[in-house]
Amino acid sequence: MKIVTITLFTAMTLFSCSGQTKQSNNMKNDKSLNLVEYPVSVGLGMFEVSFNLPVPLYRTENDTTPFDTLIFRQDKNGVLHYETKYLKSFKPYKISGGDSHEAAIAHINMGLVGFPPELAFRVIEANESYYRVVIDEESFETVVIRKAPDYVELPQCSSLFGVDMPKDRVYKGYYAFETWEHLLKRAEFVDFYGVKYVVYDAPDGNKIFENTNLKFLPYNVTEVRGDWVKVKKGFGREFNFEGIENAEGWVKWKNDTKILIGITEYTVE
Repeated sequence: MKIVTITLFTAMTLFSCSGQTKQSNNMKNDKSLNLVEYPVSVGLGMFEVSFNLPVPLYRTENDTTPFDTLIFRQDKNGVLHYETKYLKSFKPYKISGGDSHEAAIAHINMGLVGFPPELAFRVIEANESYYRVVIDEESFETVVIRKAPDYVELPQCSSLFGVDMPKDRVYKGYYAFETWEHLLKRAEFVDFYGVKYVVYDAPDGNKIFENTNLKFLPYNVTEVRGDWVKVKKGFGREFNFEGIENAEGWVKWKNDTKILIGITEYTVE
């Protein structure tokens, strides 16, 4: 059995970008964009948008005219590219151009699947009319993506694949917003691989277990309470805990600015 693990986030580490952003050369050093820079925070959750239409980008929620547009282009090899005209830097939380046709065939021949493109932004604000997302994880600059009436707002789900789209309306694309709590609870597992950590009997309670030997211990999240999550042994991965007692309880999953755990959204077997 071959298993490919798709790790979504690990302590704010950025993913490499197989999709690329093109920029106009004469705008790379232009300071007039005046994007809004927020204090670094974990935010509310994650945001995705469909790839079939350009996405207008606004500096603020009050702007009526976009300053730039995110365009999606698939090359002849099947890899998706992310293109903007004026942005100096495009470094969202998760970005991948997906498999080329050749890579997809190779993965399928290995008994896996062809991996699709992925793009996700960290959400700082969300309301009935817009999302404010982090466009650059290094500078923490943000942009506003307005909700369009001809887009569908998808429910929170474990995967966009297989979601039943509304049959009673015409739409051009979709938005998908997922809170951290929902994501943590439905993730295949979370872990602190290679990092020392402590498990408590309650948030800010008594220490009941400390992983000092950096062993890989995959957990499922059953409850989220602020900076804390309640964890149990990962379903189907109990063997990783053989010989270990009292490893279940409460751990810190974030602080004010960082996610402290690895979140594996799914694995392909």
